[in-house]
Amino acid sequence: MSRTKVTDEQKRKTAQKAVSRYHKEHMKIYSFRFNVDNQRDIIEQLESQENKAGYVADLIRQDLIAKGKKPYVRQRVCDIVKDISDKDVVILTFKDGSSMVGGKNDFLTDERIVEDEVLQDQINYSVHIITVRYS
Repeated sequence: MSRTKVTDEQKRKTAQKAVSRYHKEHMKIYSFRFNVDNQRDIIEQLESQENKAGYVADLIRQDLIAKGKKPYVRQRVCDIVKDISDKDVVILTFKDGSSMVGGKNDFLTDERIVEDEVLQDQINYSVHIITVRYS
């Protein structure tokens, strides 16, 4: 029985199909136009952001919180802690009441999923509380 050798091109196309299928099923695209003459401040603020989609999502979540709604958050712990200061303390609070405390670097590879409100800053601006579900 002979085996068919898979080429790098075939691997690349298969990977592209998988990514395309994931994007079609799980992602939504929005596009905005801003007037360079009278919305320059908005353009400059958005351009200064490293993660523009994350910045817009955070603004929308803040608006939801201001309106008394609890935003739905589902992210990996490592994606959240990458944006905080090295001086901050991270407290992971689990649904069973247990918790873990550490610095940013302790959680940079943590793949667990966050399901709750993130960054409940009313406690202390240097403490970030993240509720995590068990995998």
